[in-house]
Amino acid sequence: VNLVPWGLRLAMSASSAEAPRTTDEFTLPVSCESVEAQAADHARKGTCDNINAPCVSNSPVRLECQVIDLVELTEDHDVLVVGS
Repeated sequence: VNLVPWGLRLAMSASSAEAPRTTDEFTLPVSCESVEAQAADHARKGTCDNINAPCVSNSPVRLECQVIDLVELTEDHDVLVVGS
């Protein structure tokens, strides 16, 4: 999870597009053609410290999440509460 400043919002939005698994989301174009979009910062690809995943290296806040357990829910239960 990358929390980005206002200047990176368009690049982060572009990286959330539906794309094939083999597509590098950091290479997707920002779809907005406004002057603001052209002047916007670009998300720089980095490597996470604790998990095997890419990250936005110029994001001031990054949460690296690791799967500990997968819980299958039944059809009649669609709520899961997780806590420690």
